[in-house]
Amino acid sequence: MAKELLYSESVRHSRALLKFLQDKFGQGRGAAKYAECIHLLELVLEIDYDIQMLMTYLDAFNLNQRKMFKPPEIPKALLAIL
Repeated sequence: MAKELLYSESVRHSRALLKFLQDKFGQGRGAAKYAECIHLLELVLEIDYDIQMLMTYLDAFNLNQRKMFKPPEIPKALLAIL
């Protein structure tokens, strides 16, 4: 049940974003912007997974405790978007 609800909400928001971008930029350019947004989201999720794996590795070998690794800071420009 929850999986179907999440999927239907995902579809609804995806359609809304596509429609918004097409209204703002036109059919073709809006679809291209939508594809760029989806690609960016996929990239962020991949990077998040990689960071989780790195942190797991560091914790497993107790490297995080020795201050050998400093987590990356989020750039101010990215924080302004969020």
